[in-house]
Amino acid sequence: MNNTIEYALKMPLDRAFFTIMEVIPGCELWQKNKEKYKNFQQETSYAKPSIVPAGMTEEDIQKIQQKAMRRFYLRPRILFNMVKLIRPSQIKYIIMRLLKFKLI
Repeated sequence: MNNTIEYALKMPLDRAFFTIMEVIPGCELWQKNKEKYKNFQQETSYAKPSIVPAGMTEEDIQKIQQKAMRRFYLRPRILFNMVKLIRPSQIKYIIMRLLKFKLI
């Protein structure tokens, strides 16, 4: 996960989104690791893990996602470019998204 964050920071990107991997019953990853997924949650969300790897908690995964978003978007160049594009009608939506991902 940390390698993915570092890679995104090195790339000349203006935007990135760090979703939590979703393992869907029947996919190749599911088939290879069925025994690990006994506590699979049917509810799907890219903000909440459906599968928690051994040695980690759901909270650990969400904190890593938040860290990735902060590290990427709170860089001066990215912040400046994003602020330039904001329209007044978008402010409420932006604040809601920042709160949802616990960035503020």
